[in-house]
Amino acid sequence: QILYGAEVTSWQNNFSFTEVILRDIKIKTAQLIFCTNAFTNSLIPEINITPARGQVIVTSPIANISLKGTFHFDMGFYYWRNLGNKILLGGARNIAIDAEQTTDLSTSETIQAQLEYFLQTHLASQHQYTIEHRWSGIMGFSENKKPLLQEFSPKVFVAVACNGMGVALTPIFAEEVAKKLLEQL
Repeated sequence: QILYGAEVTSWQNNFSFTEVILRDIKIKTAQLIFCTNAFTNSLIPEINITPARGQVIVTSPIANISLKGTFHFDMGFYYWRNLGNKILLGGARNIAIDAEQTTDLSTSETIQAQLEYFLQTHLASQHQYTIEHRWSGIMGFSENKKPLLQEFSPKVFVAVACNGMGVALTPIFAEEVAKKLLEQL
């Protein structure tokens, strides 16, 4: 059973089971995996994960676009790729690092304006386009910049701190946690 939009407010490990408390529901489980990444601190403050908001824009279709591939600039703080004949551009959080250490999922004018400036100046100055989509996502960073996959307490695991590599690491985390859980059965 999947409970979408169900906010976990707290949890408690009673050793024979773990109880997860939602706003209106209590769920008992034999095993629990926290895959909360940047939101981990609200449930497990002992694990120090720093949130970092990443923001993205996507253009409308651009005629005769020659951009093909995936690119990174400024130590990876800017990244872009073509989506067919559109450009996906993200990053720029390095211009406001402290402000972007947030779990606020909204976009910010500062970063969005910088992304648009970068797009117009470096990637699409000769083209006509509009911005079709904007969004943000929250990454989680550990102090040592290494992913964290461990048993936090009996039958309670954390798989967090993907450090900006969540798309690549999530399948690996899933396999490793599944192995650990199976070992305990």
